[in-house]
Amino acid sequence: MSAQAAGLRIELPVEGMHCAGCATRLTKTLASVEGVEAANVVFATGRASIDGQVLTRALIEAVRSAGFEVSTLTWRARSPHARALADALTAAPLPGVVEAAAESDALRVTVAAGVCRRRDLSTWAANRGERLAWAPEGDADDPVAAEQRLALRRDHGLRARFFGTLPCSLAVMALAMHGSDSTTTRWLQFALTLPVLAFAGAPFFVEAAHAARRWAADMSTLVSIGTLAAFAWSVFATLGPVEAAAVYFESTTSILSFVLLGRWLEGRARRRAGDATTALLSLAPPHATRVDTSTGDEAVVPLEAVEPGDTLRLKVGEAVPVDGIVLSGRVTLDESLLTGEPLPVDRDVGGAVLSGTHVSQGTALIEARRTGRETVLARIVASMRHAQSARAPIQQLVDRVSGVFVPVVIALAAVTFVAWWWGAGRLDAAVEHAVAVLIVACPCALGLATPVTLVVSTGAAARAGFLARDLGALERAHRVDTLVFDKTGTLTQGRPTLEHLECAAGTDPDALLSAIAAVERGSTHPLARAIGQYASARGVDDAHADAFPETLGAGVEGRVGGHTV
Repeated sequence: MSAQAAGLRIELPVEGMHCAGCATRLTKTLASVEGVEAANVVFATGRASIDGQVLTRALIEAVRSAGFEVSTLTWRARSPHARALADALTAAPLPGVVEAAAESDALRVTVAAGVCRRRDLSTWAANRGERLAWAPEGDADDPVAAEQRLALRRDHGLRARFFGTLPCSLAVMALAMHGSDSTTTRWLQFALTLPVLAFAGAPFFVEAAHAARRWAADMSTLVSIGTLAAFAWSVFATLGPVEAAAVYFESTTSILSFVLLGRWLEGRARRRAGDATTALLSLAPPHATRVDTSTGDEAVVPLEAVEPGDTLRLKVGEAVPVDGIVLSGRVTLDESLLTGEPLPVDRDVGGAVLSGTHVSQGTALIEARRTGRETVLARIVASMRHAQSARAPIQQLVDRVSGVFVPVVIALAAVTFVAWWWGAGRLDAAVEHAVAVLIVACPCALGLATPVTLVVSTGAAARAGFLARDLGALERAHRVDTLVFDKTGTLTQGRPTLEHLECAAGTDPDALLSAIAAVERGSTHPLARAIGQYASARGVDDAHADAFPETLGAGVEGRVGGHTV
């Protein structure tokens, strides 16, 4: 059995979902794959979580069979044994590996974005006696940035389609509202509607065709049936078989424009919903300063290249790249973003440092102990993503509704069409009301609002320092009437401030504050910054200070006006 078939959880970034119904259909498809124990697809995050004993390529084939795609990245490395390595990786692939191939002396590996990283490939090769230098194709070195750029390109595409066809839609609307209902006006509306159908409607028609080939229906099915029915009837009426029949070219164009606008706004909401996760990931720096202990040489390397056991240099103002212990030196760290404690902590030889914390003072050499997905910061992000991908009780209800939503709406539209045609005896009125039923239901606010709300709420909670492992607990939080905190540090803003200065009798507060602030201005310590901010807020000018070198953990000295401070 391969390493991947060990009952691990795999999260795949999925492209092409455009409604909650897509997520429900894909969840069922993945759950039916042999070896899958549980599957969950979240439309708001665009990710599929799969538990079980199954290969990544089998999952990707299932995703493609449902009409969607998985975001992939490609790595290359040169080796005289490229063919043998490709065969070994194909026979027993790592989690996330989609394809491995040899091109002359180059090994080319395609992986699911964010699932298999360069470090995983390097470790795999090292276990076979190969030390490979992996080079990315495109954005492979930064899968998070790649996903963001992909989402941005989708947003730009939707925006271009909307604004590119908006003038035609507005012109058709103006002709329908204020123009004469002549044959010339109708043909002009027809000509203006064609580019809207071709450009703005293309994504909906393609998606509806994909769904139809799989005997499924989604929001694009509703949009396609509604707009094409309105357009076909309008062309039919323009040709004249039905005397004095109304045309609905403006319905076709306005429907496509408004739904396209809604999809663009939905995409922006989904992208921004993940900003909190992205902000957490950005706490870790993209590079680290690695020290060669035999020569003392230092080199800046990508964070992905840092391995456990490496010696790294920490400098003032930098973020700690990995979890580790201090080998030499002493540093003061701001850990407030991870612990909520506002006061800095000192770490000397043997002290633990955490990825994402900031060096306020000092410099030190550390030994990397946990890197990549093993760091505390990475586990926090993983916990947050797990919470976002979990199903809250309300989501289960929404999924059941979304699963039957589209077929029910289509059935209601058909009943409406028959009822109006039979009751009123007018085909144009029947078409108009049937199309109205289809279009009013198209945005599917329920299917979108619930997952997006859950993602936004977990992101907002994370920015406030609260991580929810169970969305069911978050859903029940409105019933909480008592909160118990184990320490007051979690209730602060994460930074110290000076609130009040008490002076001895006969001492001028402003003169004393001026002298203290003058010495502290040269320090990067959080308490020093708090004093400086307090002095600035009171409008006190700093005196001239001849500062002595700062002593880590023991403050700073200086001479002001002939006195030692």
